[in-house]
Amino acid sequence: MTTPSSPPLFLLTLTLITLITTLATAATPHPNPNPAHHQTSPNPAHHRAYTNKDPNYSPTPRQNSKGNNAKKTLITNACAHSSYKDLCERVLYTDPASKNANIKGLTAITIRHTTDTAKRNVQTIDGMVKSTKDHTLVEYLKGCFAFYNDAVTQMNAAQVAVDGANYNDASVKLQAAMYDVEACKEGFGNGVRQPILDDANTDFKRMCSNALAFVNLAVENFQ
Repeated sequence: MTTPSSPPLFLLTLTLITLITTLATAATPHPNPNPAHHQTSPNPAHHRAYTNKDPNYSPTPRQNSKGNNAKKTLITNACAHSSYKDLCERVLYTDPASKNANIKGLTAITIRHTTDTAKRNVQTIDGMVKSTKDHTLVEYLKGCFAFYNDAVTQMNAAQVAVDGANYNDASVKLQAAMYDVEACKEGFGNGVRQPILDDANTDFKRMCSNALAFVNLAVENFQ
């Protein structure tokens, strides 16, 4: 005769075996059918964009970028004090000497470019004197030639004054140069127009105005 407790014991044992098998299977990690899935990238540069532990990593480009931005900010802020901001920025951004210059250096660079403009205008006027047949006009041009030569002298003196940090003297010299150019213009009198010379005078006065603004800014920063 069969013992009544046998079926329940068999079922209990089968259930325990099934449970243990299930738990063991769940605890065993499943192998990845594609071993290449976890392989390290054969290209070390793959991770360089995400870490600074790579021996070839260098923060220099980022630091240079910050330095360039700081220089641009200095030039932009300084030119904001000038009457002709676009002209100011164009002159300074295209001059390599501006790269490591402070306010004093930027002032000297602006004056140098203004002096170069005056010298070019002297050459322009000299050419007009030689090519003009109108004797009255020639006399006007000779007067301008003399005024511009004096303007160049004043600009050179302003450059020396800035180099010596004598900004008040530099301001006086720059204003004298502007008066020279204004005298050139007024020497022609009303009704006498010389478009080439008018443009030359305008270019110089704008450059000189910006140079004066920089001298005033240097006074605020260094005195």
